[in-house]
Amino acid sequence: MLEFVKWVLEIAKRIEPGDFAKFCAYLVAPGLVFVAVVSGVFGGPLSFDMERPIAISELRTQMTVAGQPSSSPGVALIVEPIASESRIRVESDQPSFWTSLSPESTIANKDRLVIDRSGITAKPPFLGVPDPVTIVIPGQLGKEIEVPGGTMPVENWQLTARRSASILSGTLLACVFAFGIALTTVIPVGQGNDQAAS
Repeated sequence: MLEFVKWVLEIAKRIEPGDFAKFCAYLVAPGLVFVAVVSGVFGGPLSFDMERPIAISELRTQMTVAGQPSSSPGVALIVEPIASESRIRVESDQPSFWTSLSPESTIANKDRLVIDRSGITAKPPFLGVPDPVTIVIPGQLGKEIEVPGGTMPVENWQLTARRSASILSGTLLACVFAFGIALTTVIPVGQGNDQAAS
């Protein structure tokens, strides 16, 4: 963010006064929004997550045909085809998982998708698989995820709704460009009135 501000200031020094309004409207304002969103300044659903290639959803309940719910802990993972390595802690007496991978792809990636009694280790992208992979694991989800160099809270990796984020981001960008049009229209008029008055 700081580097972007420095770059803008350097460019602004070389811009003619008559073009400064357009510079702010069509470059600075949209640029600030883009940098803020990508860097996660606003946090939450406004920020694009570029470092977490796995989305986690905790499973809690199983429903029978008779309509009787029962406690059945588990974990659903959506693994994006992005180079990474992580270990999700899932405690299970009989470790196993379901996956959207074909039997052939599962065998080919047995070293990239490994499960034991304490969790599952994923090393995407998987061989021969260009699409996201879904994995369902029965067991109790842990509180942390192990990544190279440390651990992270599971809450930071949980699956979140994207529709509201898309609506909010679109509205925000529309406001920015509306501001740009207004800025380039109003400021020159004000300058012209000042010159006429002098």
